[in-house]
Amino acid sequence: FNGQARRTAEEAGPGVEPGEPIDAEQAAKILEIDVGELFTASEIMDAEEFVQSDNPVVRSAYKRILMLNVGQKAILAMKGGREERIILVRDTNKLVALGVLKNARITEGEVEIIASMRNVSEEILRNVGLNREWSQNYAVGANLVRNPRTPPSLSTNFVARLNNKDLKLLCADRNVPEIIRRMAKRTFELRTQKSAISFRKK
Repeated sequence: FNGQARRTAEEAGPGVEPGEPIDAEQAAKILEIDVGELFTASEIMDAEEFVQSDNPVVRSAYKRILMLNVGQKAILAMKGGREERIILVRDTNKLVALGVLKNARITEGEVEIIASMRNVSEEILRNVGLNREWSQNYAVGANLVRNPRTPPSLSTNFVARLNNKDLKLLCADRNVPEIIRRMAKRTFELRTQKSAISFRKK
């Protein structure tokens, strides 16, 4: 998402606070979407983690989110704080989950965590990997490659960027697709061969 998208998210719904009661038509207007999108199923994946969290702020945020409709959750995703973002990015409704990535306050540290999550949709991981700014972050790329939920068509773009230590670990990681393990092995072997040739020339 570019800067313009983030500014739009930050300014969404002037005078409307996250969680404030609004009807579907008003929410659709604020979010600039078709009202029908607000009636798609919405639930938090692996929500039990938040129910049992040791952090009372996280538990409280989750309880508040349970009381919201899809439109309210989507607005909260774009305007809420860190706790709300880390919960809502797991929403099965892509409108809500993608709203987190449009939040002007999201940090690279959060994006690194999201890139490693196995309980977010492939679309979230794809959007993270296609973001020009975030994709330049080594930890983001490495987490996407190690995440079995990342589409191989995306994670293959980051294998060559990994250092030798991470490549060796990836070669033995049975959680990632075989195509990724093979690519990691081939990349590591090529680097090793080049290093050996360079050493012999010296």
